[in-house]
Amino acid sequence: MALSEILNDYTKKLSKVIGDAFAAILILLLLIFVVGELWAVYFSKSGNAFMLWLPVVLLMVVLVVKALD
Repeated sequence: MALSEILNDYTKKLSKVIGDAFAAILILLLLIFVVGELWAVYFSKSGNAFMLWLPVVLLMVVLVVKALD
């Protein structure tokens, strides 16, 4: 097997892996957006402000803990 064939096969596999990873990231972001929208709509209708802002509070706690490490 020549070097060019090896490189060609490697680049095909690498591009497939990168494409699959990109698609997985997009699906994850879409899922986070949809779940976040459902969360926001439900808790804004229920009037529970603490639960509405809970993801933001948790994110801030995680960021502070990471910053202090």
